[in-house]
Amino acid sequence: MTFLKFSFLILLPLIGLSAQSEESEKNTDSESIRDFYHYRISDVSVVDTYVSFGLGEMTIAANSHSKRFDGSMEYSPKINKPEITYEEQSGKGILNINQNSEKIFKNKEYQFGKPWKHNIPNRGEFYLPPDVDLNPEIEFGLGEATLDFSGLTINSLKIECGLGEMEISVDHANSKAAEYLQIDAGLGAFVGNNLGNLRAKSVSIDVGLGEADIDMRGQDLVDTEIDISVGLGSLELTLPEKANIRIDADHNFLSSVEVYGLIRKNGRWQSHGWNKAYPTITVEAEIGIGAIEIRIRD
Repeated sequence: MTFLKFSFLILLPLIGLSAQSEESEKNTDSESIRDFYHYRISDVSVVDTYVSFGLGEMTIAANSHSKRFDGSMEYSPKINKPEITYEEQSGKGILNINQNSEKIFKNKEYQFGKPWKHNIPNRGEFYLPPDVDLNPEIEFGLGEATLDFSGLTINSLKIECGLGEMEISVDHANSKAAEYLQIDAGLGAFVGNNLGNLRAKSVSIDVGLGEADIDMRGQDLVDTEIDISVGLGSLELTLPEKANIRIDADHNFLSSVEVYGLIRKNGRWQSHGWNKAYPTITVEAEIGIGAIEIRIRD
């Protein structure tokens, strides 16, 4: 697991017949510049998205334009310039967003510990097309990230969060069942709201030294296998009440496992009754010296 990866790569299949990048706002006081990016999509139905954002503030959400990617970056041209490119390969659109954060940390004008909101402007806003299937792979380092996948069509989703704070929301059910959801929470704080709406068949959650609060409730749920690994950190997991749940947790005397709303039987936790109309959620958890708390809620 990588806790400090500050270069990231966003591949997003948007079939852009026209691509436009424009530099429209400059702030001489803070020596920052803001660039805008626009990519149109035509017949491409899948977008592989790889995002690399090492430092600052990042927002990802659905675009109001069904077949277009729009984004902007505010940065200091004296320290770094992001690389945002788009191309098509084998019927896919590929969008690459690389913040080039290595250049920030190597620059003599940057001092670790300075708030990213002040002397080092690094802000990115990216709006993804809702009418194409997406496979986002997002790596985020230090700062604050807000990701709202509501209204997007997610095939698969991979998240790596380092030292920063990240919050993910999915307010509406995914139009299809996602193949997998992978969350790697490193040293920071991770919050996932209504991630059951992704309808992922397979979920992997890895918590290192940080803390995570993940809510797997949602609509139109499917059978899901959840694999959890917690090292020295902590995880609060919320599971839906209307599901058949079975939990196996491998832990030792140094770790803590608390499960509420289920019964303990034959060394595992499970739902009080089994309803064939409900989806089945199986959880395999391994805890080192950390803690897991699982609750069942409507």
